[in-house]
Amino acid sequence: MIWNVLSIAAVANTVQFVWHVRAIASKTSQTIWNVRFALGDAMQAVWNIRGAIGKAVQTIFNIRATLGDTVQGIWNVRRAIGDTVQTIFNVRTLASKTNQAVWNVRKAISQTTQALWNVRLALGHVRKQIRKALVTELKNIAAFENRVYSNRTTPHLTLPAVVVYTPEERIIQEQNTFGASEMIQMRELSILVAIRAKAENINNELDGYCVSVEEHMVVDDTFGGLMKSLFFEGTQIELSGESEKNIGIATLIYKGMYRTAHSAPETSIP
Repeated sequence: MIWNVLSIAAVANTVQFVWHVRAIASKTSQTIWNVRFALGDAMQAVWNIRGAIGKAVQTIFNIRATLGDTVQGIWNVRRAIGDTVQTIFNVRTLASKTNQAVWNVRKAISQTTQALWNVRLALGHVRKQIRKALVTELKNIAAFENRVYSNRTTPHLTLPAVVVYTPEERIIQEQNTFGASEMIQMRELSILVAIRAKAENINNELDGYCVSVEEHMVVDDTFGGLMKSLFFEGTQIELSGESEKNIGIATLIYKGMYRTAHSAPETSIP
């Protein structure tokens, strides 16, 4: 009887122990499942972290690429600035050379203008050129021994001497020829050739000199194309009022015709 009771108690204890074991096993299994879920969450977190790290790395690569593009852009800007500075320098150099060229052209124009002015001064009015041509021609008369002048105030210490002067000129005609850009003037020039001499028979002496002058005046009555024509109008003979006797002056009177443009009195037109 006691055995039976003990057996029943043992069985009960065993069952109780089994239930405890099962409960512990159930809790252990639940814990294992919780651990597995926790591990799953941890793995998911790890994967999320890996994804975040990957995205961060990609972002870093993108930033590096952007920085590379930015640096390249900066280099391109620096190069463009350098090219612009070089272009500005080239433009300044070209401008300097252009200014120098313009200055050289202005200087050349100034020098050319001065040279033309010097030529015009050297040529002078056609009246001056005519007087010079007459003096040159009359110096061919041996009796005058080069004492032929165009200045009336030149003292004549040795005689005979000749003075050529042009006291008067008038415009007798203006015409605008077909196609001409300005008025053409016909000029009538009064030319006087004054021979001053000293001799016992002063009239005969002066007449001899007049013959020589009249002959030379018609050798080329245009005097190298300066005049269209030359007309002899007469001679005036007078004795000098000086205290020294036997001095006389014969003045041969001529009219010369020549043409010029209105704005160019230093150039004779054929």
